[in-house]
Amino acid sequence: MKEKRNKRWRLIADLQIQGRLSLRLGIYWIACQMVMVATIFGFAFLTNSSGAGAAIFPALVASTLFLPIMLLDLIVFSNRFAGPMLTLRRALKQLAQSNSSEEIKFRDGDFYQDMENDFNIVRRKIVAKSDERSDAPMLSSLLPSLEINSPLGTEQNV
Repeated sequence: MKEKRNKRWRLIADLQIQGRLSLRLGIYWIACQMVMVATIFGFAFLTNSSGAGAAIFPALVASTLFLPIMLLDLIVFSNRFAGPMLTLRRALKQLAQSNSSEEIKFRDGDFYQDMENDFNIVRRKIVAKSDERSDAPMLSSLLPSLEINSPLGTEQNV
């Protein structure tokens, strides 16, 4: 039988993390463009050359065309840690609500493989404890009913 591969079907697993990383990449790209322009003009000023303007345009076009490639690579790469965190967060929420959840399995190449194993061990322990509690007879049914005489002379069952 063919083993089903655990594929992540969304490019953006966690918009909060991956969106912030993408924004940060954009800010770095703009800063890089500013440094590049300043370097070209600074070099032109120091060498008294007049061809600085001609060098800026091709450099800006090339780096602008390269930006979507960098952004896509960053999103795909960040999916390797954002996806497992999303999976772990969902499993923890389910475990907290119902004392049971499915074991988690991260994709090959994802980060936090050791955390997957640790979660599954803890999950098994919690499920086993929960099963022990539900299988154990109620404590109140094990205790005999005690009769206590109150000072007022009435009997009370406890």
